[in-house]
Amino acid sequence: THLPRLEEGWKSTNRWFLDALRIVQQDFPFYNRSQGRDHVWVFAGARGPHIFRDWKKHIKKNIFLTPEGDRSLGEQFNTWKDVIIPGLEADERFWSGKLRDKHKARDIFAFFKGTIHNREGKSYSRGIRIEMEAALANVPDVVFSEYEKGCDHACYADQMSRSVFCLCPRGWSPWTLRAYQAM
Repeated sequence: THLPRLEEGWKSTNRWFLDALRIVQQDFPFYNRSQGRDHVWVFAGARGPHIFRDWKKHIKKNIFLTPEGDRSLGEQFNTWKDVIIPGLEADERFWSGKLRDKHKARDIFAFFKGTIHNREGKSYSRGIRIEMEAALANVPDVVFSEYEKGCDHACYADQMSRSVFCLCPRGWSPWTLRAYQAM
């Protein structure tokens, strides 16, 4: 039931990008002189330029700022022109410094909460998360688990802030927002 709304959302996003690009091309001649090679697009989410379905046709030569630098996913990241940036984190606790309490007890040695068992099996995370879960199952002071009922985003943030180490194993791609949340 959500698929028609999702598809309409993708179409709407694509139209928005095309409208924005049309304005830039019409009102600012600098874009046209270089086919946008000296123009920058910020894609703060993991999908990178793929949120704009027609990106290959219209902005492939532009510079992208994106958290996704996995070149095995295709052409969405080019090391000759694109730049990796931190991913979008909407929760203020992670970027404001509110979780950095020097006097807080660090009673968790190593921490990871996230997807471990995906329906795609070991192809998800290349099996790394499943192997780590097995290896760390009985290690004291290590939290390595999937999300739990009753442990919301505030609980997740609290556990991460009580950790000496935050583990950031890959998921579908090498980058993970956890690395930025942990910093």
